[in-house]
Amino acid sequence: MLARVTGVPGRPHIAAVLMERNPGRFETMQQVFDEYLGAGKKAHMARPFSLTVAQAIALVKNAGGVPVLAHPGVYSGIDPIAAVRNAHAAGLEGVEVFYPYGGPDGGRWVARIEALARELGLLQSGGTDFHGRAGESVDVGDVGLTPRQFAALKTGWQQLRSKRPAEKV
Repeated sequence: MLARVTGVPGRPHIAAVLMERNPGRFETMQQVFDEYLGAGKKAHMARPFSLTVAQAIALVKNAGGVPVLAHPGVYSGIDPIAAVRNAHAAGLEGVEVFYPYGGPDGGRWVARIEALARELGLLQSGGTDFHGRAGESVDVGDVGLTPRQFAALKTGWQQLRSKRPAEKV
């Protein structure tokens, strides 16, 4: 598996190998996660540490970055709107709005998160969440920001960065 991965290997790469080596055993990658790789499943490994949302936001800001929450509409087991609101209360400064949410509610998620970002004054980002997996339905650049949206993000990012103290090296 490691020879086939560029970047950091993750559970999706493991799932792809399991599907490859067990033809007919799994119909979808989701089935591999549901049976083996999902939280609490047979092959799931808990992380040895974790950060709270507030700790992660502080860490990003202390490093000179702008904390942005990625694709909140895909989180399971939580209310994505509440998650964005809670993260905003902890100092979140942006949210990924434009993302290829699948299914019939995909477009509604984009609209809901975009409206929430405007309401909270959050920067709006976008992307494909491309991980280089074979068979993915999106590719780098398929989803993202228009030139106007990118300019707004860049301006907001520069304004936030200019308010931060100089980074300590």
